[in-house]
Amino acid sequence: ATQIDEVADLVRSHRLTTVIGSAGCGKTRLSLQVAAEMLDDFDDGVWFVELATVNDDLGAILAVSKVFDLNEQPGKSVLDSLEDQIRAKTILLVLDNCEHIIDHAFRITDRLLRSCPSLKVLATSREPLGIGGEQQWRIPSLSLPAVLKNSSNDLDRQSLMEFESIRLFLDRAFLSNSEMEQTPEDLKAIVGICRKLDGIPLAIELAAALVDYLAPTQILVRLTDFFKLLNRGNRSAMERHQTLKGAISWSHNLLSPEEQTLLRRTAVFHNGWSLEAMEQVCIDPESEDFEILSSLATLVKKSLVIRETGVNGQARYRLLESVRQFGQEKLAEAHEQSVFTERHKQFVLNLVVEAEPNLQAKEQKRYLDVLEEEQDNIRAAMANSADAESCLQIASRLHIFWMYRGYLSEGRRWLESVVQRKEMISDPVLSRALNSAGLIYAQSGELPIAELLLKECYEVRQRLADEVGSAIVLNNLGFAHWNAGNMSVALDYYRRSSEIYSKYGDTNRWAQSMLNIGAVNIELGNFVDASSALAEAEPI
Repeated sequence: ATQIDEVADLVRSHRLTTVIGSAGCGKTRLSLQVAAEMLDDFDDGVWFVELATVNDDLGAILAVSKVFDLNEQPGKSVLDSLEDQIRAKTILLVLDNCEHIIDHAFRITDRLLRSCPSLKVLATSREPLGIGGEQQWRIPSLSLPAVLKNSSNDLDRQSLMEFESIRLFLDRAFLSNSEMEQTPEDLKAIVGICRKLDGIPLAIELAAALVDYLAPTQILVRLTDFFKLLNRGNRSAMERHQTLKGAISWSHNLLSPEEQTLLRRTAVFHNGWSLEAMEQVCIDPESEDFEILSSLATLVKKSLVIRETGVNGQARYRLLESVRQFGQEKLAEAHEQSVFTERHKQFVLNLVVEAEPNLQAKEQKRYLDVLEEEQDNIRAAMANSADAESCLQIASRLHIFWMYRGYLSEGRRWLESVVQRKEMISDPVLSRALNSAGLIYAQSGELPIAELLLKECYEVRQRLADEVGSAIVLNNLGFAHWNAGNMSVALDYYRRSSEIYSKYGDTNRWAQSMLNIGAVNIELGNFVDASSALAEAEPI
């Protein structure tokens, strides 16, 4: 009701209002509801014009003329005759689905608004018409509950019914299966379905229709492929509204080749991307020559790409999951999937390589926030790695992020290949991975495994003749024993690491070891030794 009121208020105070949104988001339904609410506001009626099947100026004019049952006057064009008929009338004209004839819709709407002073227009489109004074109202997705915790015992059906997406799903589901159960597990699955479908009404309706033969939990599991599952729609609806894929295909076919290229390539990203990421991944400087910013602007304008604000305050972009899966299909059809999946993985590797040294430095919080924001891209890159070593090149640089942000179980899962050692891994990558896994297990309180991993890491670094790297492992062994309460053992490891750092002139790490020595001595009650160590570290 709030959306209806907001759009109706715009229509009352402006001559042209355009409801903008992505495929299947409910633009037509909303415009019809607004029109019904405003019947009493227009003495000469509210008139609805469907433009989906129109392809040119004349077709648009004839479509509008048809709703008024207009007879063409001799010696006058159809548009002149239309103007004569409605010039003096107080009318709301609803023009539905303007996106595929945006230039034609612009021309006819502009002319009618100029020549008919009491006319108001409510249009629906994937993008604005571009007429002066046009008020744009971007339709939001249906409201969604927050991500649920693992437990489903405390689900409150009444509170879930406050969310539009849940109400729509249940309403349509009961039409298909009036005996559908609503156990806590079912309700939890319905929340997952609505979130996975980004609150898009068409997608939710198509999913809800499946409850006549699938339980909500089964629907949720199978949403990894939207288009195979959501392929049963209302046969009386227009073809592009019968399936989710049909609705998205309609938008895709209106794009230029350059825009289609960018759309499918951005489908390699998961849960968004920055402008810099898009430039790194989606442009091949050796063979591509298209204006990426211009194409991006068009995709945003046409409601296929969602613009958001990232953690650093810069613009960030995202595809709805349904559009992303469509783009993945197009990427495969263009035989580009392997190439751009690899480029995406390289972007993620570059990101974690840049972030790692900054996770314990001045820019720590900024880099932790960036890694948090890019988590889905990082997970996808690791999952798409061809082998354990390729995955570990990324995972071995994330242990500090996982430790500081509380993702220990996830870190262990990605690093388990180095623990299980089912594949051969080169020494440089093995060294990093063993160190990372050892710290994760130490933080988890599992000293025996942590010590085993870190001691093996020490052996690998000795084999690589990496003395400073070996000192880092000794320091980490100190952390593992300190965390387990073995203060004297921790102190010995910290002293050994500090001696090596001092020998090789690594003053920053030496100072960190001295801080550790000071802290352990405080716990041991050796306050004189603690004060001495801290005093040495303090200037650095």
